[in-house]
Amino acid sequence: KSFVMADLVDDIPDSASVSTQLLAESSLADNEQGLITERIDAIERLLVSRELEAKAQARDARKRIWKRFWSSLMDREPFCIERSLTNASDDEHRILGDDNTTAQTGVASTDAYLVAAHKLPWATTVTPLMDSPFSLTPPELYSFDGKVQTRFLENCAIAEHVSLESYKQELKDMSERNDRIENLKHMVLKLVGVDVYWNGKVEAPAVTRDKQLVRVRRKNTSIGRWGSLRVIMFPFTAIFRYEDDEGFVIFSLAPVVGGVRRSRDEAMREMRRLVELNNSDSVKALRQRRQRLRYLDGSLIQVSVGKDESTRTAARGVLEFDHSIGIEHDCDTWTNNAGQTLSLAPHFHWTVFAKDEERQTNSCAKLICAEPESAVSLDCYVQRDDDDMHEGAVREFTMEAMGIRNPMDISDRGVLAIIEGNPADPAMKNTFDSLYEEYRHSLMDEFAYKNKVLPYSFHVEVYENDLLTLDELKDTLVRIGARHVNDQLYASDVSASAAQLYATLKTFDARADMRFWIMWWFAVVDLNASVGYEYMPHSVARLFDPAEATAATRRLLPRAELEQTLKSLDLDGLFSPSLIDKLYAKMADVRRREERERRRAKDKRRSSSRHRRSRSGRHRYRSGNSSRALSTVSDTSYIDSINESELAAGLTSYRVRRRTCADLCGEGRKQSGEADGGVCIVM
Repeated sequence: KSFVMADLVDDIPDSASVSTQLLAESSLADNEQGLITERIDAIERLLVSRELEAKAQARDARKRIWKRFWSSLMDREPFCIERSLTNASDDEHRILGDDNTTAQTGVASTDAYLVAAHKLPWATTVTPLMDSPFSLTPPELYSFDGKVQTRFLENCAIAEHVSLESYKQELKDMSERNDRIENLKHMVLKLVGVDVYWNGKVEAPAVTRDKQLVRVRRKNTSIGRWGSLRVIMFPFTAIFRYEDDEGFVIFSLAPVVGGVRRSRDEAMREMRRLVELNNSDSVKALRQRRQRLRYLDGSLIQVSVGKDESTRTAARGVLEFDHSIGIEHDCDTWTNNAGQTLSLAPHFHWTVFAKDEERQTNSCAKLICAEPESAVSLDCYVQRDDDDMHEGAVREFTMEAMGIRNPMDISDRGVLAIIEGNPADPAMKNTFDSLYEEYRHSLMDEFAYKNKVLPYSFHVEVYENDLLTLDELKDTLVRIGARHVNDQLYASDVSASAAQLYATLKTFDARADMRFWIMWWFAVVDLNASVGYEYMPHSVARLFDPAEATAATRRLLPRAELEQTLKSLDLDGLFSPSLIDKLYAKMADVRRREERERRRAKDKRRSSSRHRRSRSGRHRYRSGNSSRALSTVSDTSYIDSINESELAAGLTSYRVRRRTCADLCGEGRKQSGEADGGVCIVM
């Protein structure tokens, strides 16, 4: 890594002299001497780097100090304990989630959430970008523990994954309360669950245009076009997956999702089409048929079984859906407080088992009975090798024996026969519908609960806004509803930390040498982290990280104090005297340059002020009958009526111009001048 000092750094002596001096003075073994030489060269390269602009680097350094304050604050006990803002059942809600793969980068990153986010209960995900919809969707916890710290880390992970632009856009939509958008989201939320229909295009691997990944869609290859829909509440994102195909669609109004830029207008049209399509009479009729079959899950049904039409006979069996199919993530299932489990995975795989046969678990598969009832042919059951057949095994009717060609096709004649011949128990229907309705409500409840623990707006309004004054900070926390954080700012220890933070930022803004000092130590710390803390252990490196409140480098250390600190930590070999000479020489040069710039700016302001006063005194009057020049402002008596701001801006009001004409020319002369086409000019 290289960090910049750009215009702050001029010519630096060759680093070879530092290495030579160290090798001459050191008594270490040859291999250790070579390693230390490499370390010194690497640190010195940071000092002379010109790859980035100094202003941008200084801005990043300032924000880094600000962000570290908040991440450290969230590690304190008040924010690490559960908040019982609602009843205890809210903590049991399991909602949609995704893993933020960048959360595995460890403590080397400057973002606070990267240090701890990998410990949170994100849902398991597939890493490749386009192999799974969940690698594109926003991350979200599937089990919230009620901690303010957890919400803080979640906000950071969301902003990192979807981009700060998308994060701000979602907050804007929430604050503006656009009825059209809110109603659209509400209608999409009502579709959440299985048996959702989509016949439009699906996601394809994104392409790069102008250094930006852009969304691409491909033709739909699903046969049935049915699947399941799930929703992530912030930013609002719906994920549709087919039950017979690997295709998927992401419906989101966010401008960037998963690093892929999207068209908001196109996304709006897609969401409207999804809602209109699934509320059409034809799709609703087909969905009702599918759900009538789902209502029979676990029920005893009557089926007609046989090799052909002439040999068919009535039989009884138990219809069961295989809810294990299609589950890729922990969040594909949801369990309510009563222990009822709901599968959100896209599936429509069901089987009919013969009644009164003992069910046995076997790793091979479901097995048949060696001596089935004489009324039903052996060919009507699932066939296995003879070695797999034993008494008491499970008997499974084949789809062919039940006259079904495609069990996933709701219009299949055999499937329709089962639906029409076995009316669903109303209690089963109510249980199925109420469970999905409860899940949809849990999404909204969980979202409100999280927003109450720590608002989503905290990330933008506070965490990303390092220019807030202390008074503005408190007002902002009250305005966005972050009352837990605001209350802690008045605690003695937190208040002292906040005061120290603002003192550091004030010095950082006022002194260029302080900016150089902090930026240089940030560069050293980041280089050390990038090589796996090879130069300094992590615990030692924190003592020199300006983002840490207890770091020695939070203030400009006199050279003697710095050398003593380095010596006490056995780092005087790494930071050689020659290197320290260069560091303090550069800071002195930065101070001199800052003073020159200040003097130059002050002289420029003085010169500009004299020029404005000179220009404001030159007034010209011309008329057809007479002319008069005013050499200075002191020659006019009307100048007292013009305030300083008007002079500085070079502006004069209509009232002043009228008074000027009257004072200079007299009413009669003014009329004569107007008649002759004269003009009064005020510079």
